[in-house]
Amino acid sequence: MGAISKFFKWLFEVLLGGSQSTTTVNNNINIGTTAGVTTEISSQPPKSNEPNYDVDFLKAHTNILFIDDEKFQITKTIQEAGWKNTYWLNGKTLKNTDTERIRQADIIFVDIVGVAGSLFEDEGLGLIVYLKKRYPSKIVILYSSESRHNIHHEAFDLIDDKMKKETRAGVFLAKIEKYAKKVHSKR
Repeated sequence: MGAISKFFKWLFEVLLGGSQSTTTVNNNINIGTTAGVTTEISSQPPKSNEPNYDVDFLKAHTNILFIDDEKFQITKTIQEAGWKNTYWLNGKTLKNTDTERIRQADIIFVDIVGVAGSLFEDEGLGLIVYLKKRYPSKIVILYSSESRHNIHHEAFDLIDDKMKKETRAGVFLAKIEKYAKKVHSKR
């Protein structure tokens, strides 16, 4: 087999992972024929192994929970954006970490000040550690308006993400969609 034939064979196998047979896909570009082997490259993107969930599916099947000592406007904004399973749990009066809302939640946003103080000495940080150890597959996002934290606390090693409460709604929605895809790809 000549050098050009070997090149096209190699190119075909690298790009398409195929054998020497002709592959026909819509929108193909024929890049050459050598020794009876036609090599084509598809202009369509390769299929991913990751499921491609429709945003409407994600909105209907993702449970989002905010644990905060005050009801924050973002929960209403997220609900209005179509994430119908978005809930708020009063973290100031939280006395039980095994609630139905926590068990059903896929994504949990936890404020760290004024939350779960009757359960954990370090309030929301202690709650985060508990949640990630009890429910390791849940996405837990620390969100706070406080800028000074004990960055050496174990919670910072366990969280999936962190953000400021003052973050614009679009950033919250983008993170929710990102993590909802991750949650549903594991199911």
